[in-house]
Formats: sequence, structure tokens, C-alpha cells
Amino acid sequence: MKLFIALFLIATYVLANGIDFQSHFFINGKKVQGMQHMMIKPNTPTLVEVYFTDPRTNEVYKDFKIMHGKYMHMVIASKDLGVFKHVHPYFDPITGRFSITLNMPYADPDNFDTHAALREPGMYMVMTDVIVHGVGMRMDHAMVHVMGQSNTVTLNPDPTNSDESITKFFKRNDTDTDPSYMANFSYRTITGCSGNIVQFEIEMFHKVNEQYEPLMDFQPWLSEAAHSVWLSEGYMNHMMGAMPFAHMHSPFILDDDDDDTNDTVFDHILRFNFHDQKQMLKGVQKMWIQFKHRGKIMKIPFVFTYDPAEPAGC
Repeated sequence: MKLFIALFLIATYVLANGIDFQSHFFINGKKVQGMQHMMIKPNTPTLVEVYFTDPRTNEVYKDFKIMHGKYMHMVIASKDLGVFKHVHPYFDPITGRFSITLNMPYADPDNFDTHAALREPGMYMVMTDVIVHGVGMRMDHAMVHVMGQSNTVTLNPDPTNSDESITKFFKRNDTDTDPSYMANFSYRTITGCSGNIVQFEIEMFHKVNEQYEPLMDFQPWLSEAAHSVWLSEGYMNHMMGAMPFAHMHSPFILDDDDDDTNDTVFDHILRFNFHDQKQMLKGVQKMWIQFKHRGKIMKIPFVFTYDPAEPAGC
């Protein structure tokens, strides 16, 4: 008998700097004060340090829970959403500080994105997710301005099929001649007075003998089949309160056969759910999907339009 476990995470993020939580960001040893941004040179080693306190007692939080394989997930995105990086700072349980040096390579395969995190000039947001024992999940952010003349990229929605889905092809390596993967992206919304539940499905295929076949051999990455981050265009203009940001994880299927093999099996469809709590902005959006296949972590972006209907009777 097979036991199918579908893990649908409806993520709820609480902005930090509340009654029980205060974040402290440092860039190259200098504290980021309030809503200011820190200036750095492009493509140079940049040390990011973060710690959190209870503002009622000034006590530094040191008891964190592991969330999807890491104590902290850090997302770095440019203002125009042309750049996205997903890294994992290292935690010092003695001091309670998280730290990571960006624009430097790491041997850690889960930090493959660090080497070119802040390479190009422009404004970037550094966003952190943690779970504090006894407090809960918290998120906060700091802005970094990489000096120099920036070239803003216009965010245009991907072309849609007749059913409003998006089909895209991707290479496994930049040097490949032909795409190795095909992905079909779609979503639907369930409206409600407290916001919308958004259900995403991404059908994944890979090329086998010149044919695209369902991709069934996902490898777990950070304890999940796949990760995704969703940001609304113009997100930097909405930094107070709930930021238009979602960090989601795909379900996985655990095969618990009577033969005691305990194999992990994945469907070729990645599924992500999110309760937007009215925090996502209407208009153009960008979502990045990350999954591990045959030893390599792939990153696939989708640009789409989000315009949910207003619920009746609220």
C-alpha cells in the first residue's frame, strides 16, 4: 500500500520589527538604519550579518527552528526583478548572528548563488525568513544600493497559450545547443474576504531521445521537491506592512510500499499554494521555480499577470 503525502504549504509571513521582534542588519560591518539603504561596490565581497532581538527586553534571540533544511533563507532581488538569488546564511548559536559573504564562491552546494549575488549596479532588497522558537515565523528586509549606472529591465509578461497557461523551454547548461526542459505554468485563485488562495501548477518535462517526457526523478533539495519565490512588480514601493512576497514549497509524495523500500517518488507536476492575505499587488508578477535534477539545482522564471476578482459579500 502506498502512502501519499501531499505537503501544501500555505505560507504566512509576519513582518519583523513588531512588539516581540526587532531585526538588525549589518552590511560590511555597518548597521543599516531604518529605511535607509547601504551603498556597496559592484561584484566585490560583501558581508551581510543579521541578528534579532526582543525589543521588550533587548535579549538576542538564539533559539531558531530549522525550516526546510536551514535556519535562515535569504532572498536577494533587484528592484526591476531582473536578478534573483536564494542563499542561506550561517548561524552562530553563541552570538545568535547569521552571516554570509556575497559575491564570493562557497563550496556549499546550497549556496551556489552567492558568487554573483550583487554583481550589477542597481537597488536590491535582501529578505530573510526565520522561525524563532516560541515566537514563530518572521520575515524582514534591508536595501542595498550597488553603485554605478544601472540598466533597468522592463518586465513583460510571458506569452500565454489559449488556456492562459505559459509554456517555456530551458537549457540545463548555458553551453547547451537545445533546451533540456519544457515547463507549463498555470494558476487559479480562490477568492475570500481575507485574501485569495492561489494555487500554482508547473508541469515539468525533460528531453529524452528528442522527445519531451514527464520529469519524474526530482531530487529533494532542502527537504522539498521544489522551492519558489513570488514577487509583485513594484514591491520595493510597499515596504511597510506586509511585503508583496511569497516563499513557497512544492508537495512531495512519499512511497511507503509494503516491500520496505521507502523510496521517495515525485509527480512531474510541481504544486505551490499561497494565501496572499491581500498583500500581493495586482499587475505584473515574477516567480522563480527551483528544483534539483540529476545533481544540479535548476532555476526557472515565469512572468505573469495577477488580477484576481473581488470577492462578493465582504
